[in-house]
Amino acid sequence: MAYKHFRDIMDVWDEILHEEHNDGKIESLLDGNGNILFFEKDGDIFGAGEDSRVVFAKLKSPDEDMPQGWAKEANFTADNLTRAIKGESARYVFSKDDLKKIKVMDRDKAFDALKDVASKVGDKALSSGGPSIDKIIQIIRPHKDPDEAPNFVQADEED
Repeated sequence: MAYKHFRDIMDVWDEILHEEHNDGKIESLLDGNGNILFFEKDGDIFGAGEDSRVVFAKLKSPDEDMPQGWAKEANFTADNLTRAIKGESARYVFSKDDLKKIKVMDRDKAFDALKDVASKVGDKALSSGGPSIDKIIQIIRPHKDPDEAPNFVQADEED
């Protein structure tokens, strides 16, 4: 690939660094809170820890040793990783009624799905809801005297 301008090279480099930065944040989301169970429900990706995985497994394959009526009362929690990508935090409680809509996925598939969400969200992806800290704003003070140095600060003298 031939580049005509230095800026073209820098744009490609910035894109690569931004993608690597997002990949690292997605990895942190996936590994956060001890997530080992990943699933999709209603278009969102969720991550759950070991305790939730055990309850989920027992709900999917009922155990004879469990007390009668246990499944009706049982529930498990999971973090909505899709919303976390958008800078929101949300933890959901699931019950036996939700099992029909849950599609379990492996970690790699969850990573790819979250990466796709991050690319669609754009600059707001993986932020805390506020402006991106990667952006720099430069404020330039207008100069009144052309002979004055641009970084010169003059204090008012009291009489």
